[in-house]
Amino acid sequence: MWDQVRLSRSFLSGKLDVKVGVNDIFHDAGYRLSMNANVLKSYGYSRYDSRRGVVSVYYKFGKKVMPARERSGATETEQGRLNL
Repeated sequence: MWDQVRLSRSFLSGKLDVKVGVNDIFHDAGYRLSMNANVLKSYGYSRYDSRRGVVSVYYKFGKKVMPARERSGATETEQGRLNL
């Protein structure tokens, strides 16, 4: 069984995001092996440490929304020159 816990929180009016996560908190990752081939019988069990912790910090610099500039394209400039 793979258990995960993740928490996230925003600070500073949404400019700072902090995330914390942990995987396999009960340390139960592993597998069992059983093989029966006529005369040969084999059994095995393996457990490995897959616990992992993660901390992420994101900070958003600058302005939130930048206004778009109004531009005139080359087509409009050429139409002005041709008096259309």
